[in-house]
Amino acid sequence: MEMNRWIRTGLVAVATLTGVVVAAPMAQAVTGGDGTKTTAPNILQVLQPELLSCIVEQLSTGEDQVAASRVCSQMHAATQEPMARSIKVARTQKQLDNALFDTDLTTLVVIPAEKMTIATTPANPHAHIVINDTPSLRRHLVSVKADIRATVSGYANVDFCGSAQVIASDYASIGANDSVQVTASGNTIVNAYNSAQVTASGSAQVWAWGSTQIYAFDNVVVRTFDAATVTSSGPVTIYYPPFGNSVKVIADARVKMLFE
Repeated sequence: MEMNRWIRTGLVAVATLTGVVVAAPMAQAVTGGDGTKTTAPNILQVLQPELLSCIVEQLSTGEDQVAASRVCSQMHAATQEPMARSIKVARTQKQLDNALFDTDLTTLVVIPAEKMTIATTPANPHAHIVINDTPSLRRHLVSVKADIRATVSGYANVDFCGSAQVIASDYASIGANDSVQVTASGNTIVNAYNSAQVTASGSAQVWAWGSTQIYAFDNVVVRTFDAATVTSSGPVTIYYPPFGNSVKVIADARVKMLFE
């Protein structure tokens, strides 16, 4: 049963009437064979995709924050551990702004019901931001103008600038400007500009302008312009203009190079 699988990972959650999902990171000390102790991964890193999937599924019913509370309640009913820090869900700009100022925030799940802007880093510098959207005729753009750590999934449409660090998957659409670092997989589409750095795998597509650095693997398709640098291996396809550019490509024999 899916709930039992969540419980085995060690998540602790309680319900609140305001739609806040509360979870304990529960990093645990593990003693190795040589007697040394190491810290197990933060539970949020392990559980995050499953929790996000559940939240998105229930939010699609239109119950929004109340549905997120139910997720908490169900999980808490199956465990006896105490509550700890919060995971919050934001669908509007107001909810987003309020969450960013919460010093107890560990993870903020943004599922935009309107165009939204993340203009400041979270009050808790260790907080992680998850941005997700469902397929629709109109995906709401999220503009990120702060140096945050973010995970983007589903069909989210997000533009980043500055020095943000981004992990993108599924069918996400990413704009990466300045010194943004993106790790893309699945069917993600990335438009990279200036000095952005992109590591892409799976079936991702990357458009690279300026002095961007691209690392491409698997079945990635890269379109390069200006002075982009592409390092690739595997069945990658790279398109580049034959004239008027300074594109640099480092590739093995399996990479397909095409003029465009």
